[in-house]
Amino acid sequence: MKKNMTYKLFTKKNIDILLFLSKNSAHIRDIADLSKISPAKVHGAVQLFKKYKLVSERKKKNMKIIELDHDSLLWKRMKQLLEME
Repeated sequence: MKKNMTYKLFTKKNIDILLFLSKNSAHIRDIADLSKISPAKVHGAVQLFKKYKLVSERKKKNMKIIELDHDSLLWKRMKQLLEME
């Protein structure tokens, strides 16, 4: 992993979003409301997560639902690090 990627992924808000997604699938606005993070920040984080294949999107009517890929090797390693705390 590149050093730059690590800094982008391991921000407090990104970790909060990932931990939320580890328990729930949700629309970006719902993630923002429940996590108390701006929709723009959540959208940016989701784009970053998609780039590294941490999340996927599925359509539900006219909404895009964000889901964490629990089988992602990167997520498994991040989860191990987070559980060390």
